[in-house]
Amino acid sequence: PRPERLIVAAQNHDQVGNRALGDRLTPDAHRVALAVVLFSTCPPLLFMGEEHDERAPFQFFTDHIDPFIADATREGRKREFEAFAAFSGEEVPDPQRVATFDRSRISHPAPDPFYAELIALRRELPRELEVQFASDVLTMRRGTVTLVADFASKTVELRR
Repeated sequence: PRPERLIVAAQNHDQVGNRALGDRLTPDAHRVALAVVLFSTCPPLLFMGEEHDERAPFQFFTDHIDPFIADATREGRKREFEAFAAFSGEEVPDPQRVATFDRSRISHPAPDPFYAELIALRRELPRELEVQFASDVLTMRRGTVTLVADFASKTVELRR
């Protein structure tokens, strides 16, 4: 497919919400991943609070009114993770509890200036993109601006 038909994301509700605890990428890994997403020429999908490095989890929550479906969902989540040594059925948040929903609310601080700069550059830079990848380092160039993303060291640099 052509790049303008692809939507790119660093994380989304399925990746995060279907994890046992709804944990997001670590801040350093997220910064690298989202910088690559925003510097690309593809339309970006930003997930709940990514523009300010939201740390609140996005836990799987439901509000089933039918007690049978509510219990089946709750038990299904427990069974889904019981094979993982890191989780016992009691550690997986109960999807029917209001507290599970409340923990998933974003905090709404101001956007991170780095991401705001990358979003602004999307409009200014040419759509032509040069890409090189070697030894865990992705180099992306659009016009006179280069983004260097080091996935091993989890660092990202914008060069003008």
